[in-house]
Amino acid sequence: MRINKHEEADHRFMDRASVRAIKRIGCAFLFLFLSLSVFSAILSVHFIDVGQGDAILIQTPDGKNILIDGGPVEAFPTLDDYLRSQGVEVLEIVIATHPHADHIGGLSKIFAEYPVARVYMPRVSHTTVLYRNLLLAVREAGLKIQTARMDMDVTVEEGILFRLLGPVRDDYEELNNHSVVIYLAFQEVSFLFMGDAETDAEADLMKRKLIPDADVLKVAHHGSRSSTSEAFLKKVEPTYAVISCGKNNDYGHPHASVLKRLRLYASEVFRTDRNGTLLFETNGVALRISDKDGWLVLPSSFPSESEGGLYIGNRKSKIFHVPSCAFLPDEKNRVYFSSVEEALNEGFRPCGLCRPLAREGKASGGNYPK
Repeated sequence: MRINKHEEADHRFMDRASVRAIKRIGCAFLFLFLSLSVFSAILSVHFIDVGQGDAILIQTPDGKNILIDGGPVEAFPTLDDYLRSQGVEVLEIVIATHPHADHIGGLSKIFAEYPVARVYMPRVSHTTVLYRNLLLAVREAGLKIQTARMDMDVTVEEGILFRLLGPVRDDYEELNNHSVVIYLAFQEVSFLFMGDAETDAEADLMKRKLIPDADVLKVAHHGSRSSTSEAFLKKVEPTYAVISCGKNNDYGHPHASVLKRLRLYASEVFRTDRNGTLLFETNGVALRISDKDGWLVLPSSFPSESEGGLYIGNRKSKIFHVPSCAFLPDEKNRVYFSSVEEALNEGFRPCGLCRPLAREGKASGGNYPK
């Protein structure tokens, strides 16, 4: 059949119109998806109880995992179990804040057990076997250590500011002052991780105007009196402070003088020797905090529990979600549960996207329904 020029033009016009219509529909769906994704974006920071040491897991809204320090070597089984319970299979970034055993002890095995994309360490060496083993583990993993420098931005993902503030100098006599100091911000909520930086390092950071205010302060050096000066706390003005230390440790951490200063400047002080592992979750506006016994801080502005329960099930699919999940059912199809156990006992299955089992530190296997 022959098509004249006018008919051919009509066909081309219809094709272009169809393409424009498809693009409009596609853009609408993309906008809806992005809106849901932004609303449900959650940043999680886990202060893992590894005894007298530091190990911090950060999980970004896009699902990237960042590990700051690895605790003492004897705590690696605890660290490994916890990482796996949170669904960690790959680590985007590993940071060894400084070469002391209570911070790098578990990292050699981390590099042996987990794929790691990037590793950052300060430009300082140490003579211990643990430190040499760490360098060997990094080399065997095929990685090159990136030197942590003052005021250095590290790319993580859009919407996340991850900045290395220190060490400021490379000539400190005290190894603790070489600690990598990290500032993390997600929209309106911020964290400051101080490693074991002492007052000399704090003063250098403040002199260069590198210390910002922060909502959450990871207190330096396990609450030792050698760190966390009053001038530093005046600058940070934290709402919450976290001390990572071992129960009845040999150093008397945290020291009473530090606790006294913290009470003047922080609304609440949490400790892993008392609270166990602490989980901070934020949607970029509010913070909710939990420990081994449950919720410590649960603001009404957080898009979740005010809706009626800690977990939301779909009556039709029999799948349950955390309240921030992007795939919640319509209100008429919702059922609310106060715990994972309640949802499981009612025959509901966990959502594979928002991982409600991981939220309560439960492995996704075991006796839970598939």
